[in-house]
Amino acid sequence: MDHFWEKRKGTGMKKRLKWQAPKNCRGIGCVEVAKPELDRVLVRSSNNKRRKVEMTGGEWTDFITAVRNGEYDPKIGTE
Repeated sequence: MDHFWEKRKGTGMKKRLKWQAPKNCRGIGCVEVAKPELDRVLVRSSNNKRRKVEMTGGEWTDFITAVRNGEYDPKIGTE
């Protein structure tokens, strides 16, 4: 489990983030997720821990639902 200190905007304070990755991740090319606040989710790659995507809890829920529904599955044999 990796931890990352996030500087709180406008406060000068830092908060320790707890990043989670899949249990079968060997640390290369895995998606990691942290939830620093109730309605905020951060997502990053284990290959590039400095770069992250921020979204609301609702956006995260919509994304996970789309993944579960196969909306991001590769389209084999189509362009």
